[in-house]
Amino acid sequence: GFSPEAVKAFGIGVAPVGWDGLVRAAMEAGFSTDTLEAVGLAKPRNGGGHYDVFRDRLMFPILSPIGKVLGFGGRILPDTPTASADYTPAKYINTPETEVYQKSRVLYGMKQAKRAIRTEREAIVVEGYADVVSLFQAGVQNVVAASGTALTPQQVDALGKLDVQRVVMLFDADDAGRNAARKGIEVALDAGLAPYAVALPEGADPDSFVRQFGADAFRRQLDENRLDFVDFLVEGARSADRLATPEGTLDAANEVLGAIRRVRNPILVDGYLRRAAQALDVPDADLRQLYDGKSRKPRRRREAELPPLAPEAAAPVVVPVRPQEYILLRLMLQQGIPMVEHVLSRMSLEEFSAGPLRQTVEALVEQYHAGKVEAGPFVHGQHGEAVRGLAIE
Repeated sequence: GFSPEAVKAFGIGVAPVGWDGLVRAAMEAGFSTDTLEAVGLAKPRNGGGHYDVFRDRLMFPILSPIGKVLGFGGRILPDTPTASADYTPAKYINTPETEVYQKSRVLYGMKQAKRAIRTEREAIVVEGYADVVSLFQAGVQNVVAASGTALTPQQVDALGKLDVQRVVMLFDADDAGRNAARKGIEVALDAGLAPYAVALPEGADPDSFVRQFGADAFRRQLDENRLDFVDFLVEGARSADRLATPEGTLDAANEVLGAIRRVRNPILVDGYLRRAAQALDVPDADLRQLYDGKSRKPRRRREAELPPLAPEAAAPVVVPVRPQEYILLRLMLQQGIPMVEHVLSRMSLEEFSAGPLRQTVEALVEQYHAGKVEAGPFVHGQHGEAVRGLAIE
């Protein structure tokens, strides 16, 4: 059901039925089986040789915001044998964490969604790859997936770089879905964002919902059924019948106040306290007294986006700039975003010579994430004299 445009935009492919199609093709292309094994694409056979991890599956490449392939997710196909005497395939399998793929730092669909997210100042977070693709091709393009986990601080920081104000979490109407939404709310509040939660009708997911009812109905569902974190927590307590007793109401109030203490803006705090008192049906003054009687939870320091974890290494040795690097740098400075994306989706920062050249490329990446690449700051010395001299040259 995916359109050709969506298939191309997300790089969706297929793993054939055979046992070693990728292994043979990769070896012919010059890759070693050690590399394939290290990134989770092949496993050793008991009798010697290697076999493909992904077989007879629809393949979703997991990309960095700039377009580098970090890993893969594979979904069984409709006619995939689902069971045998000794084998039942999982609906989804994913490549393991590696030096380039840390699941907690990556949001699926970020490359395709970043422009719409920046425009709308809002990110919709869903669970699976198919949800992202179906919504994208239906015109809802500010959508990413947390790949089956609750939002992490690193993922929210990545959204924050796009000047996001609101994060809308779609969750399954079960305990696991509610717990994931609750954790995501806490992380979003710590990052200074406004979190909302939306539950789709029971048994529906974004993929099936938008296919059956269309994009307009999906947007109405988002607009009419979104709950801010106060209403979400109170509704959760009410559905669990915790508001039926004074003790349960006090417990729910403490849970809501714990979330409000993560908010830094005093105007927002005042509004959330009034909303909470009304939702919990308790006197506003009593709730404020309870709020003031506890110390405010210190806000989590926003973590900078870190490079992949690796053993500590010695300080890089500054080496002369290669002629090819001059050409790449000139093209990126002249052509802007398209060339930065083209070059850096094929090279890593570590492949550029250490020193002013790599500093210049790092600054270009920052400009790229901000949505505007221009040479002016470099030649005017905003990144230091060494970078200025290189850019002018």
